Amino acid sequence: MKKFYFSFLTMMFVAAFSNTISAESFTYEGLVYNVVTSVANAVEVTKPTGGYTNLSGDLVIPRNVVNNGKTYSVISIAKQTFAHCTGITSVTFPETLTSIGVSAFFVLYLETPKLP
Repeated sequence: MKKFYFSFLTMMFVAAFSNTISAESFTYEGLVYNVVTSVANAVEVTKPTGGYTNLSGDLVIPRNVVNNGKTYSVISIAKQTFAHCTGITSVTFPETLTSIGVSAFFVLYLETPKLP
């Protein structure tokens, strides 16, 4: 019973304090981004509803993206964003990237990951 309460409290804590992504999202050059509320002018690449179905070849995650005249730095890739995008053969990451979510590139066979 103590284990259940600990697990429940842990889940509640995580849910209460992990809301760093706002509801604001937009598409820029074919990728979907969520505005990160805990960091000024920052976004994360995220998975659109239905996933990415048309990505292939070289994927370049840009350093900056623009929405409604405002420039954002790309700082993270959300979990499972590019999972099962088997057409992607290489990924270039920006210097601004600080985190990559769990399984963001699950079931990808990258020939050339390009790290900054």
